[in-house]
Amino acid sequence: MDNAPKKDHSVDVARQIINREMTSRSTNKNYGEFDRREQVDVVIEMTDQNFQFKTSDGRPWVILVYQHYYDYQSNKPFLEDLFQKTGLLFGIARMQISQSPKIVEKFGIRYSPQLVVYDSKTNNHFLFNGEMKLGKVINFATRKFGADVTVVHSDEEMLKWRKQNLDKLHIILFSDLKDVPNSFLLAAAFLKYNCVFAFASINKDTIPKFPRALGSTSMEDLPTFVFYRMANPQDDTFGGPVIPIVAPMDLDSGCLAALARHFSFPVFSEVNSGNYNRLCSGRCILFCEGREIAEDIKIGANAMNIETGTINLTLEPEFKEKFDLEPGDFVFIKPKENKYARWREITTWKEFRTNIEFANKGLLTLNSTDSIPKIQRPPPKIETPKTKKIEEIERAVKNSLLDVLVKFNSIIKSLPPIAVLGGLALVLVLFGEMISRCLSPKVETPKHDKKWD
Repeated sequence: MDNAPKKDHSVDVARQIINREMTSRSTNKNYGEFDRREQVDVVIEMTDQNFQFKTSDGRPWVILVYQHYYDYQSNKPFLEDLFQKTGLLFGIARMQISQSPKIVEKFGIRYSPQLVVYDSKTNNHFLFNGEMKLGKVINFATRKFGADVTVVHSDEEMLKWRKQNLDKLHIILFSDLKDVPNSFLLAAAFLKYNCVFAFASINKDTIPKFPRALGSTSMEDLPTFVFYRMANPQDDTFGGPVIPIVAPMDLDSGCLAALARHFSFPVFSEVNSGNYNRLCSGRCILFCEGREIAEDIKIGANAMNIETGTINLTLEPEFKEKFDLEPGDFVFIKPKENKYARWREITTWKEFRTNIEFANKGLLTLNSTDSIPKIQRPPPKIETPKTKKIEEIERAVKNSLLDVLVKFNSIIKSLPPIAVLGGLALVLVLFGEMISRCLSPKVETPKHDKKWD
């Protein structure tokens, strides 16, 4: 119950994060508190020349392909509304056929105007032929990009689901609605590489099944989004810390994406060869295992925009020697610059935060090194029912093949030597005959042409 969400200022915290993450979001329409900059056209113009560059950011794109400019003008309000609802997940663009003949041919456009959903990661595109309404386009995109939402019915099911996704950010929507809202599905579709999503339909009968996940949350507090940082949940706890966000239903997929991005960094999860390059891509803080990390440091680092992890000095002696580390030390690393700082006897959040602020302002003295060590240890193998079944099938096939070989060997041994030699001679004769037929030239029989009769 310690990790259960507590009623506090989480709504205000969520709003502050959304405001901060979305200040660059501008639109021709009045978007209230999120519109911080000069209003510009949010619909990007694409041509054959700039298409590859514009779509290189990895986002999916909604592109309106049109023949005449008035086709774009009549659909511009729809595209702006779509941007308001999904602007942080979608790129919104327009493409005139005369300016983009190669891309239009690639998309197989036959009609104008035509809406295209383009996945820049896989280079796949999907033509939308329905009525241009927000709900229909969002549902179409959600299906095409494969939203993966797991339905859970209790604390135990949620814990099992979390253990199967240890390297992801976990987001659970508790709602008294029967269906998952569009915004949640859309976020699940486009953020599935960084997050995993679960949905729990809550009513007065099912809420007691989530004592650890919901804590003292009541039906009046729903819907509630609960974010779990990447961690190793044990059998008797969800791992932590938990980030409760009581979210109003006007939270669109763009807001969800902003929150998910903010919390997508792991908090002191074990570093291995599978996640090391991602953790140490820019700057990171590693904690040396052997002592407990103060809980307030975990919770404080939870809201910081920096990647963290833990290393085992016994398994990674190169780190120990390179940085002169001891259990309980923190090491701040800038891998691209081959610089680091060792923090010893940091036991409070205040000390930790002070060091981070100094590092951000360039006031922290960093040591130079010729290279930053690499982690060689492979990531732990997560055994799921599917992988277990595959292994059982592989084992059964291997055993069957061994049985066949043993039986064949015993049959060969039981035969008299003359029979074995005769069999080998027959095989050689047949093989030689096949080779000679393959190598001999083919003689074609002339065809009889009735025309000359």
